Amino acid sequence: MAGARTFHQPVLDLYLTFSVPMQVALGALLGGLWYWKYRATGAAPQADDWLMGSVALLSCGLILWPLAFAMAHHGRVRVDGFGVEVAGRLGLRRAVAWSAVASVEPVRIFWLRYLRILSITGRPAWLPVRVTDPEGYREAIARYAGDEHPVARALAATS
Repeated sequence: MAGARTFHQPVLDLYLTFSVPMQVALGALLGGLWYWKYRATGAAPQADDWLMGSVALLSCGLILWPLAFAMAHHGRVRVDGFGVEVAGRLGLRRAVAWSAVASVEPVRIFWLRYLRILSITGRPAWLPVRVTDPEGYREAIARYAGDEHPVARALAATS
């Protein structure tokens, strides 16, 4: 449809959402392994052990950047006169018509905010609240759905 707008989630938000928990988990795992290793031998930790742990944590953080970019591309939102199209399960796109929206509720996953849109079919769609162009996002949804639409009102209330 002419005039459709596409929006993306910020890459840094997605990176931090997955990088920080994975680095904490990896750090806890490495710390536990070193604890049991040095508890059994009674020896003191060596400098190269700390260096290897730091390299492992840094590598985990660097490896996740491409994942964050891929998720930002996959997590794009398309807004047009028909409705909204968002990423669904298993990489499939999910379109919800404006007229098919039954309810909207704000949801938080870690620090990422979403609107959970339940359609009349009963299937949920997850609309990110924070995108790279927040003003254009709000304007596009208000323009296509109308200011009194549940999605526009919920988005205005969370901003």
